[in-house]
Amino acid sequence: SRRRHTRYGTVTGVQTCALPIYSFTVLGREVKQTPDMIEVSQEKYVRGIKPVYIPAVRRRQPDAPLLAQEQTAYNSLVAQLAWPARSTLPGLCFDVSDLQQRSRSAKISDLVRCNTVLRYAQTMVQRGVCLRFKKFDVENLEKLAVGIVHDASFGNQPGEGSQQGYL
Repeated sequence: SRRRHTRYGTVTGVQTCALPIYSFTVLGREVKQTPDMIEVSQEKYVRGIKPVYIPAVRRRQPDAPLLAQEQTAYNSLVAQLAWPARSTLPGLCFDVSDLQQRSRSAKISDLVRCNTVLRYAQTMVQRGVCLRFKKFDVENLEKLAVGIVHDASFGNQPGEGSQQGYL
């Protein structure tokens, strides 16, 4: 095993059979490159995010607006979840976007949901969910496909809003 330190992280190369496998961390993303695929994960980052403590007395007030320190904790947790949602866990995009849109009028129930989304993200990375880019044969481009995801809940966001995205 060879290790090389760069200004962005440490690269580890392991020679197996005839082709090497490389793994490295760059800007908080763990990258593993094999001859057939590249995997990008943020497992360590997501596992390191801490939930917001909500006292039982506040949990019994789901419609209560957030206090100043709760609002700060809510915004912080949503921001911490937004990075993996954009980078490596697109399955979180709707939930994180929905939480972001509720920020100005967030309630205790939204803070509870924020913790639920965090637990879901941590379960995802624990189960090995990450971005996988498989090698494809440039000679057989007819096998190449594009997947599209859409939001079927048009007008269901706060203020009758919706989401959109581009590919």
